[in-house]
Amino acid sequence: MGFTRYNQAVAALYTPQDSFRAAMLKAGLVSDVVINPDGEIHRFKADGDKNRDSWYVFFGDGGVFGNWRTTLRKTWFRGDLEDGRKREIRKDIIAAQRTARERIVRQQRCVALSARRRWDAAKLATEHPYLVAKNVQSYGLRTEGANLLIPLWYEQRLWSLQTIVKDGDGFSKRFLRRGRKSGCYFPIGVPGQRIWLAEGYATAATVHSITGDCVVCAFDAHNLIKVAAHIRVKFIERKVLVAADNDKAGIKAATEAMQQHNLEGWVAPHDPKTDWNDHAARYGRAATKRKLNT
Repeated sequence: MGFTRYNQAVAALYTPQDSFRAAMLKAGLVSDVVINPDGEIHRFKADGDKNRDSWYVFFGDGGVFGNWRTTLRKTWFRGDLEDGRKREIRKDIIAAQRTARERIVRQQRCVALSARRRWDAAKLATEHPYLVAKNVQSYGLRTEGANLLIPLWYEQRLWSLQTIVKDGDGFSKRFLRRGRKSGCYFPIGVPGQRIWLAEGYATAATVHSITGDCVVCAFDAHNLIKVAAHIRVKFIERKVLVAADNDKAGIKAATEAMQQHNLEGWVAPHDPKTDWNDHAARYGRAATKRKLNT
């Protein structure tokens, strides 16, 4: 069998879905998700994702895939596809993504209404096992039964809630399904000349209680970069810093936030895999304050 006929025979063994999946694997999206050629956006959880951060749109002979957390995005076409068909697929991809965005916004608005009702019905948090374990105060949080509620705000509108509940020896943290998180935050304190950004509530509450500065909780490392963009524009004349977690994601987010949004800098605790709440518990408030002010 000639080389060309051999390649044709091998290619015949693979469906376009197989080739599309192979391209996803080559790009680092490892998953057993079933590829559906319906031209709709499908979210799925790939290896390394905490949530369904990966996605694809597939039309049978072409498509696009990516990951919202890592900003990966790649387009794939069948090898023998004509340029005219490629242009059609690109237009279809744009239309599918626009439709998906509109659907997501509608869902987020519905979740926001539900979150507002739950928040209004909840009680002011005076105590909770999580606050005790982390040795932090409640700065306007509320409780709903066993749940500690932290609101996700964006420009004075409540979009979603983070719930924290005791779970065995630890705590479970969850966001409302299909609620908005991107760019949302929870501020602690009155903005002064220095404003801090932090990932989790316990870290933000610790930094605020020690420094007296306003601290903005962004909830996770990826969202911290988006929150940094908003805070930098909103407080253009203030000094904005990141109280970073000392792990790979935390340092990366702090560095990117500083570089992309012209922040004044970042500082992390010296022990690996710790945050500022850990640092205060281990070394005390005075040592933590000195470290934050360096």
